[in-house]
Amino acid sequence: MAALCLGMDPLQPHSQEPVCSFQHSCSSRGTSNSSSHLECSCDASCRMHGDCCLDSEHYNPHEQKRNVNEYVCVADTLAKNHVYVRAKCSEDWDNAEVQAQCMKVNTIPDTFYGVPVTSRSGQSYANAYCAICNYEDPVNLDIWSAYVVCDTVPVLPAYSNDDVVYYEDNVTLTNSDDYDIMYNEGRWGIIPRGSRDASGFIPCRADFAVPYFLRYATTKCLPTVKTCSDAGAEQHDRSLCKLYTAAVYHEGLIFRNQHCASCNGYKQFTYEEFRYGVCVSVQDESTLSTRESLCPGFSHSCSVSDFHNDRGCSCNGTCRLYGDCCLDSQYYDEAEQTKNANEYVCPNYLYDGINVYMIGKCLEDWDNTDVQASCLKGNTQTGDFKLFPVTSTTTAHTYVNHYCALCNGEDTASLRMWRAKIKCRTFHGADSNSTYNVAFHEGQWGIIESSQGISSFIPCSINFEVPEDIKNYTTPCLPTVKTCSDAGADQRDRILCQSYTAAVYSGDHIFRNQHCASCNGYKEYTCVKDTVLTRFGITPYFAMIVDYSGSCGSNLVGYEGHWDSRLKSIHSVTFMKSIRDDCLRVLLSEAESTRQGLFVQPSLSHTHANTHQAAGTSLNFV
Repeated sequence: MAALCLGMDPLQPHSQEPVCSFQHSCSSRGTSNSSSHLECSCDASCRMHGDCCLDSEHYNPHEQKRNVNEYVCVADTLAKNHVYVRAKCSEDWDNAEVQAQCMKVNTIPDTFYGVPVTSRSGQSYANAYCAICNYEDPVNLDIWSAYVVCDTVPVLPAYSNDDVVYYEDNVTLTNSDDYDIMYNEGRWGIIPRGSRDASGFIPCRADFAVPYFLRYATTKCLPTVKTCSDAGAEQHDRSLCKLYTAAVYHEGLIFRNQHCASCNGYKQFTYEEFRYGVCVSVQDESTLSTRESLCPGFSHSCSVSDFHNDRGCSCNGTCRLYGDCCLDSQYYDEAEQTKNANEYVCPNYLYDGINVYMIGKCLEDWDNTDVQASCLKGNTQTGDFKLFPVTSTTTAHTYVNHYCALCNGEDTASLRMWRAKIKCRTFHGADSNSTYNVAFHEGQWGIIESSQGISSFIPCSINFEVPEDIKNYTTPCLPTVKTCSDAGADQRDRILCQSYTAAVYSGDHIFRNQHCASCNGYKEYTCVKDTVLTRFGITPYFAMIVDYSGSCGSNLVGYEGHWDSRLKSIHSVTFMKSIRDDCLRVLLSEAESTRQGLFVQPSLSHTHANTHQAAGTSLNFV
């Protein structure tokens, strides 16, 4: 049993004595198997792992400080625990290429070199390159089992060293004759067998497991926090955090010792909290987390059948990518959720209730600053169609705008532009037989009567809609607040705000979890969004769909044209628009777009705004 302590002793904040000394001591273990005690170690291997108990015969403070970060603690998925692996090269290794591959850990697109390995000498490594740069003979390496876990197909072994293995909840690991395993866009996944391109790629998660015959050669560990994040932490805590191991546990966070907890802002414990705290035994759990959501009974749980937006978190395999997994999801990993929480955005402005995950930033190695700046503009209303959202039918990624897709390496031929919905209030004196053109004028979208020109400009609101035929390429999301804005927020709330998803509501605001609400100054919140029904008069309006896709036209972003950000105009742009069975070509010249604003004429014959239509009627130009 692995014993962990809750809390720390506020009466002795500078003591190096472990909080639960009877659990953090080699003398209390007798002849029991020390490998089952994960809070600190009494084995000789604790010297190289830097996790010796204070009273261990192998304890040396200088050695513990030096070796604490020599190994990393990775998940052994099938055994539901963690084991030590080495993820760095020997200091005298001079091959920079191999060293770089070692540091990639498990992101190498290879089912041999990218999978953890264990040598015949009993050392485990993050990948084969790490073993090689520590002078291991590749012939003496045993590869861990690697599994590609997908939502829609059976679990697929990329490489298995076990004859018969049962995955979580007795799901048998089976291969499939219908799919091949593929590494694409930085992720493992599957592709229909025989396919020659990545259009059918399904992203999955990759799990690694120590084969049964190798488990005797590995050393279990706890994924503890070993460093200090609080800039104002006491130097005493910073020093002692590095010197010894006596794991303490609070709200799902595991710290190497009480000083590591303290220098991460955990100073709010009271004597009463500790007095009623206990040392809790945990049987080799993978996350060792007892954190509960605010609404465990009917929300925030994968055990409840519900739609994503009502649950307030996700249970699909893609939640690893988006950082929105429910706490009880089989895909939840705290470190991964913290890392990925802000990799995607969930825009709310201009989307009229349609919220899907989008990429809103460039790749780190992108060096074109002009494109990068345009990507960061989001959907700013400038009249530039390339600032409309786009979805790739090849990678199934959605981007805030075309520039973001470009700086993420997307092929523009695969991009589908979203539709723009121009919604206008009906106006006094409108002629039901008049024809109106969509225009962008003086920083705002609107309409003009074709016979009167720009003087008749009426400002309207614009929303974006995903075309029906590509909705399956998108992933719905909640536009949650994921960061802390309160400078005086509790450090505990700051850490937990980043670690999990269990959406709560306060007025019109949605927060990733209750800690995100708290660190933004909101102390009252609910599990579900309040719905208020109010009777009120509706001002008549009409809506127009500006859609640049069609069976006879091209939906390529920027097709036959170039937007000049300096001149704020479009040069020789041609868009194709499908109207029933006919195609209408709309030409936008530089002179026209500069002089009168950006005009889009979906139709001169079929389209008009009928103010006698019922309120809310949409006039769709399709």
